[in-house]
Amino acid sequence: MLRVEQAKDSGPKEDSVPVEQFEIHSQRCGRIIPKEGEYCWRWTGYNYGVDLLITYANKLLVIKRNNTTHPVSSSISMQTHRSIMIRAHVVSFDPQGAVLYEEKGSIETYNLSKDEERVLLGLSRQVKYPFQIAVNVLAVTPFILNEAATEQGSERQESVGNG
Repeated sequence: MLRVEQAKDSGPKEDSVPVEQFEIHSQRCGRIIPKEGEYCWRWTGYNYGVDLLITYANKLLVIKRNNTTHPVSSSISMQTHRSIMIRAHVVSFDPQGAVLYEEKGSIETYNLSKDEERVLLGLSRQVKYPFQIAVNVLAVTPFILNEAATEQGSERQESVGNG
């Protein structure tokens, strides 16, 4: 948490976190969308000061880095840009549990500026209600990867100093 608060970690970078590490370290949250309509929500919790709003409307799943609705600026990260890795998965089932519809996005890395929005997933007309949304989010660089990068930097400095 200190790395984030001291602006030493602005989130995972493109291709810096292997899929296996994303699976282990990402936070998985879900929601049920009961019928066609407009929905907006956030999954509560600290999430390293990155307030992410999720919106579903017109068959689009959109994420927004929210910075405008906070009366106390210290309650969220005020960094100009925050990087996140994210993947969305939508599925609906029939009463017997068979899959009626499924759409799974790839793992994306977004470098979000304040109040920036991105489309996570567009659903087809064949989507069946109700459906479940599962979103995996990684808002920080996993510590083990951060340690490895620091060690590599130290080794490079030592070799330069000894060379």
